Amino acid sequence: MQPTPMTLVVGIVTIATPVTVLAVLYVLWTRRERNLAVLMGYLASVTSRGYPLGGALQALAGTTGGAFRRALNNMGAVLQRGGTLSDALMRHARMIPAEYLDLILAGESSGHLAEVFQVLSRRGRQTLDHRARLFATAAYPLLLFWLVGSVTMLVFTVVVPKFHEIAKSYGCTFSPWLGGLSILWRLVILLGFAFVGSILVIALPTSWLGRSQALTDFTDTIKWWLPVSHWYEKHQATKLFAQSLEIQLRGGVAFRDALQLACQAKVNQDAGKRLERMREDIERGLSLSAAAARCGLFPSTFVQLFAMGETGGNMLPALQEIASRSTDACDRMVTWTTLVVVPAAVVVAGLTVATIGISMFRMFADIMTIVSGSPA
Repeated sequence: MQPTPMTLVVGIVTIATPVTVLAVLYVLWTRRERNLAVLMGYLASVTSRGYPLGGALQALAGTTGGAFRRALNNMGAVLQRGGTLSDALMRHARMIPAEYLDLILAGESSGHLAEVFQVLSRRGRQTLDHRARLFATAAYPLLLFWLVGSVTMLVFTVVVPKFHEIAKSYGCTFSPWLGGLSILWRLVILLGFAFVGSILVIALPTSWLGRSQALTDFTDTIKWWLPVSHWYEKHQATKLFAQSLEIQLRGGVAFRDALQLACQAKVNQDAGKRLERMREDIERGLSLSAAAARCGLFPSTFVQLFAMGETGGNMLPALQEIASRSTDACDRMVTWTTLVVVPAAVVVAGLTVATIGISMFRMFADIMTIVSGSPA
């Protein structure tokens, strides 16, 4: 049987639609991170050598294009007019994340700007790597669920009713659990989409969603309450806090001032509220370790590291260890997600197709049994 033109069109649209959507999302979700990785790596090199930042940014602009080039030229002009780097970057908040600006402010206040850019350069490369790996991990299950769902829907709307009519004409009862299976596969596919969608939400940037603070807060809330993204956001916030506080304390900033700036450096609104409560507890007289235990953001092992730093009178090694462990935790989460999600999606899709195929075969076998046993 030759496929009709309409069948070919439906097949092409079914396959091309999710591929196109995923391709557009990939461009939107990685473009800013690629630009950030380039910018932070360049600034790390420039500041470590003591070159003028204004001319250096305009020189970098000559190698790029589009909105990124215009932003670099504008930042370079602000610096050449005597403005600070943080002021220049704040003019382009859609391109520079708030947590980057907070760390740069910490570097300016402590005099360790070159070190901050080295930290942000590593962070930019890591974020880009995580986002690309998570997107690739989620893309395959999404396409698989889309295709399996489309094929299964076609089976239940076109093929199953025909078999039902044939079965009734031969006095064969239609498989009673096939209707339950229809509900079950819909539930499984929806849960699969929800789980994979939560993976994509981890890497969801808010820069292209608009400047609405309400929309940003809503996105942060989703990230905080989804199980997969919550764990990632929590460790990212912990790492950012430890890095900011460690950089400022090393630069000789007073602990109270350093803590206030470190608590402002946040990757998530909900995490930021917990850090603010921790700062208020310290202002009321609690120790850092006690306040960290109460805020609910830090694991117990990190609280113990805070206590060890306070007891030893040197918080810097504890903060470095916390930042290192948080980085490793984020890497492990991304690695295990990539190892588990794709095989699980294959198993779910395979079981769905196999169960439908077996049920259809059993009904066909019942019909053949009735036909072969009927008188000629």
